[in-house]
Amino acid sequence: MRRFLVILAVLLLLPALSQAVTYWGSTKSKTYHRPACHWINKIKKQHRVSFTDPAEARSAGYRPCETCLPATREPGRTPAP
Repeated sequence: MRRFLVILAVLLLLPALSQAVTYWGSTKSKTYHRPACHWINKIKKQHRVSFTDPAEARSAGYRPCETCLPATREPGRTPAP
């Protein structure tokens, strides 16, 4: 029963944790990425920085990733034609 409660608690907290950090940046390349971008796996943890939105990343001097395009479309929305 205790294991079930722990799993339930993690599942309930997971959405809140995923919304806390929306974008990741690299202090070496000065680029920022969406959480689902495959380039995040290449960033070493000591060079990883988090941002809540693209404006915060840009104001810190970071540029958007050319693969995931974090500044041009919002998560879950498709770009207009």
